[in-house]
Amino acid sequence: MLLPKYILKDLSIGSGSIIGRDNIEEFFNHVSKHKDIEDRSLAELAPNYEIAASSLVHMLEARFVNLNPIMQQMFLNLHDVEDIEKRDFILETLLKEFGDVAVEARKVFDHFKMLG
Repeated sequence: MLLPKYILKDLSIGSGSIIGRDNIEEFFNHVSKHKDIEDRSLAELAPNYEIAASSLVHMLEARFVNLNPIMQQMFLNLHDVEDIEKRDFILETLLKEFGDVAVEARKVFDHFKMLG
């Protein structure tokens, strides 16, 4: 099991002490200026496939560290599962968990012509 990087007794969540209040304020100011934020995909924003792919990996890993440990183990042991039905079940379960990342990945792969 992964240990948390920050301990709640040291840092108060919601106070901006983890990311920094100035960084959070700057981010939210940037967000408030964009009316079409939902319509802009990572595929449109990234200048090339490598940057888009690394952003997708970052999004996936950021969500992974906060997953239930059982879900983490399912993901980590995916390559060891030989039973096709079990593998499909795990992949569909992970797809439900990472749905927003999957949608973004599909857009990136389509935009950069990387669909298999």
